[in-house]
Amino acid sequence: VIDIGAHKGFHLFPMADAVGMTGKVYAFEPIPKLYRKLKRQSRKLGYTNIKFFRRALSNQKGTVTFKHFTHYPAFSGLQRRETPFSDQEGGLEEITVKKTSLDSIFFWPFTKVTQIKLDIEGGELHALLGGRKLIERSRPVIIFEGGNAAAAKNYGYSREDFFDFFKHYNYSIFYISGKRFDEEGWKHPEHCWEYVALPEEKTQLIDAFPGYC
Repeated sequence: VIDIGAHKGFHLFPMADAVGMTGKVYAFEPIPKLYRKLKRQSRKLGYTNIKFFRRALSNQKGTVTFKHFTHYPAFSGLQRRETPFSDQEGGLEEITVKKTSLDSIFFWPFTKVTQIKLDIEGGELHALLGGRKLIERSRPVIIFEGGNAAAAKNYGYSREDFFDFFKHYNYSIFYISGKRFDEEGWKHPEHCWEYVALPEEKTQLIDAFPGYC
């Protein structure tokens, strides 16, 4: 499984428990302080099935300027976004990070990925676009936070781009509560920002989700 935007490990360590010693978690966290803290915590807790990458994920490789809010790291990202605080209040600093793509890392044809979790403040679609071959090959469950129109504006894509991507791979999108998410939901969003994208052959898995946001 893959954790994109591992942050403080809230999802990472339960994922590592779930896959067990016969599985592997690949964790991506570009913020240096969080990356180092996650590695230390992983060693302290005795996890040996997590591989860490201090990389941002996108649809291209390269070196970029990352907007890091030191006081509110959850607002950090490759693109500047609107915040409820000033840059000074947020402790904004621009750091240089390397970005890569899923397909450049998981290029071996026998690599099987069961699940991808993403929470990268609007960059989720670009990260998935960088993993087209992996998604086509493995058909993973994709769980992500989404900002809909705000994320699309910040990262330069359209509503059609978003839905066409999932339609192309025959995925259905649900709110994490279980209700289907469609273009009408994009136009009139509910107060639920967590989504599940399931390949059509696995849509029955939505019954395992919590039924609330």
